Amino acid sequence: MNWKYAIYLLLGLLTSLHLFQLYQRMHVDLNDMPIDARNLYLLVHTASKHDNFYIDKNVKRTWNEIASQEDFETTNQPGLPYSSMLYPPQALTEFYFYKYISWKNYRWINYVYNFLLLLIIAFLVYQLSSKNLKALTILLPLLAFKGTWQAYFVGQPMFLCLAFILMAYYLWREKKHSWLAGIMLGLAAFKFTLVIPVGFFFLYKKDWKLVLASIITVLLLLAPVLFQYDLVELLTTYSANAKEQILQIYTDGGNNLLFQTTELASLLFSGGIISANAVSI
Repeated sequence: MNWKYAIYLLLGLLTSLHLFQLYQRMHVDLNDMPIDARNLYLLVHTASKHDNFYIDKNVKRTWNEIASQEDFETTNQPGLPYSSMLYPPQALTEFYFYKYISWKNYRWINYVYNFLLLLIIAFLVYQLSSKNLKALTILLPLLAFKGTWQAYFVGQPMFLCLAFILMAYYLWREKKHSWLAGIMLGLAAFKFTLVIPVGFFFLYKKDWKLVLASIITVLLLLAPVLFQYDLVELLTTYSANAKEQILQIYTDGGNNLLFQTTELASLLFSGGIISANAVSI
């Protein structure tokens, strides 16, 4: 038997196992999942009441009000100590339409569009590899990685961020549209930990149009937030959240395994796909 196909079969079986475990886990704490996607949802709904969405008690109060209004029980509170609000302020504008979606509907919408995003990511990898089907094999070990499906289960926004990053790279490399690529990169900046390395890449390439377009996009998204909030207050409370979250990771690593696994999935998934275009496939 060809070893290549044996490896593909093994990766396929691992992926199937993770999907089965995902199906089982979706029946546990069903109302609280996806917890990572919940933070973006609560950011918008907390802001809709003109409350500071980086203050932990405000986020928790909003969540409990939603649970009461939609008549469901919650067993996992948002925010500190394990899931503090760390999305940048411009995410409020970018995802403001969440305000008009109920939590019960949003949960399933999130799972569906994340699955569609995986297909879009595969399509972009195919396009970036000069339409070489072999390039899609880079996705197999990443899909078989347990952390990827853990990230899917908790609604990690990395899939949307990565789709924006790949679209930016595609528009820059294949279509020579620096401005459009910059807009895509700016839209991806709601998860800036993944965008910063890509931003350095474009700085190295000295594509100032793209860099400027991404900065303008972020500023335009940030502008409506500044009319409602004091930016200094937001950044101060944001910094306090970040400090508390980092401290929690180092002092309570065991209980933060979920957080670390999904972050590792983010890095491996994005790094693996982007690196695929730098090697011979």
